[in-house]
Amino acid sequence: MYDFTKPKQKTLPVKLKNGKVIVLLPPNGYVLEAISEMQSSDETEAVKNIYSVFQQLLNQNKNGFKISRNDVFSYDVEEIQDFIANEYMDFVLSIQKDPN
Repeated sequence: MYDFTKPKQKTLPVKLKNGKVIVLLPPNGYVLEAISEMQSSDETEAVKNIYSVFQQLLNQNKNGFKISRNDVFSYDVEEIQDFIANEYMDFVLSIQKDPN
């Protein structure tokens, strides 16, 4: 029997600017939907939404640490884009490719 209360989850450790290390969990449907909407929106809308998406994905962490809107504003757009496009999407794709 598969037990949804105790799933085996891949994680992604991330060191924040304040030095705190959080362990990100796989994205839920809301985060994936937000990323998809951000990627399909025009450039102006994408920039507006990127901070919200970044906050959502950082808040999905194993530590239970909450990231505030002010916390994410300490990052510039290029840093966030680089993280989402590279590290985070590689993490998501590795989960999708894993047969287990």
